[in-house]
Amino acid sequence: GTTATAVQSPGAILFSPLPVGQTSTTRFEIRNEGTAPGVITSLGIADTRGVFRIEQMPPLPASLEPGATLGFNLIYRPSVTGLSTSQLLVDTQVFTLSGFASEPPPLPGYRFGGASGAVEPFQQPGVRLSLLDPYPIPLQGTLTIAIDSESFAVDPAVLFASGGRTVGFTIPAGSTEAVFPNGAREIRLQTGTVAGTITITPAFATQTGLELTPPEQSEKALTLTVPRRAPGLIDLQPAARSADAI
Repeated sequence: GTTATAVQSPGAILFSPLPVGQTSTTRFEIRNEGTAPGVITSLGIADTRGVFRIEQMPPLPASLEPGATLGFNLIYRPSVTGLSTSQLLVDTQVFTLSGFASEPPPLPGYRFGGASGAVEPFQQPGVRLSLLDPYPIPLQGTLTIAIDSESFAVDPAVLFASGGRTVGFTIPAGSTEAVFPNGAREIRLQTGTVAGTITITPAFATQTGLELTPPEQSEKALTLTVPRRAPGLIDLQPAARSADAI
């Protein structure tokens, strides 16, 4: 069951320690212990980062008869490690909110799906990304293309289908699959026409920007090889046509 603790202004409300990205909820009730009705006109948290917030906010102003209570939930969701503090303001009364966050759990391994190894020039193969195990908090990340050309120039045509050599993705909490723009589970890229190596590297972070990319991530990058090919004819159009041409 739950345990109630009386707190008077300027008191402190302490949340139990938890990892970054997880959520703790505390029920807060205001009781009128006087002998006459009271009115609560304002209620809020002095926190612009969203670490602390109010849930189930009661309609205000609220009148409390003697012995009556007004309740709501206080939510603590840390975005960075270490100590976070803020203030709960109930009219002129002030309560300090405090919580300590530890590192989030280590990110599980990941794997690529779809295209791999040698790919043909001027193609648009698809690439997928997934975690080996579900992760308990939502993630955001980026795939980045690096090109090692066998010629003197890097082919500017090597891009993700969304445009550019980087593309963002998200992985919902409790899921494994990366979700790319427009809800796609796969991102396509243009291989270009210049022989060389295309390396795709992922980076992972929490939705608040805390870096989670494993140190060995460079060893698990996806490498696609565009082999040398003899020149080929892609298109043919006549420059002119004479009157007696068949």
